[in-house]
Amino acid sequence: MLRLRRSTVAALAAASLLATPAATALAAGTASAAPHAAHAAHAAHAAHGKAAQRGPGARSVLREIAAKDRYLTRLASSRALKRLADDQEATLTVSITADRSILDALADAVKAGTTSVREARTQLRALRVENYQRAIALLNAASRLLAQSPADANLEAMVKDLVTAALGIDASSTRADLKAAGSLLDAAADLLDGLLGALLGGGGADGSTTA
Repeated sequence: MLRLRRSTVAALAAASLLATPAATALAAGTASAAPHAAHAAHAAHAAHGKAAQRGPGARSVLREIAAKDRYLTRLASSRALKRLADDQEATLTVSITADRSILDALADAVKAGTTSVREARTQLRALRVENYQRAIALLNAASRLLAQSPADANLEAMVKDLVTAALGIDASSTRADLKAAGSLLDAAADLLDGLLGALLGGGGADGSTTA
């Protein structure tokens, strides 16, 4: 009977020794699974946040950004820009490149979710890429004014101011900026009309008449 009890005790002890590593492994596995589960939950939450940022509103803004960028890309290689004087073309090209960089940064912010769709739309509305067409038109007009005008220091100074204003135009220029540049063109054109009228009427360049 005693022998049986000893054998039973030995068997129980052996069983407990065999069970201990398994129990330890199970506990370790459970403990290690907890951080992984938390990490997976965090990743899922982040993915959900990114998906929300890439919803219909965000995709619409990204399409608008891409459209403006394509506009500037075409403009940079357009014949209208290439026909300008070399220094004028170079100045506008630098501005176009800078505006494209602004658009790229805005697109990255929308994709990353660091800028809301509403804020992105506000920034996008402020970038009027069509302003460059007005700048090119003003520069062409300035060139025609000089080609048609007699030698006159006042007119030359006005045209120089017009060229400076036109070269300062970019996608961020306001309507007030464009209006101011247009006013310079109107003033220069009026002065040219006066000079030509004086010449055709028999007057000098200063508008005085000669006998």
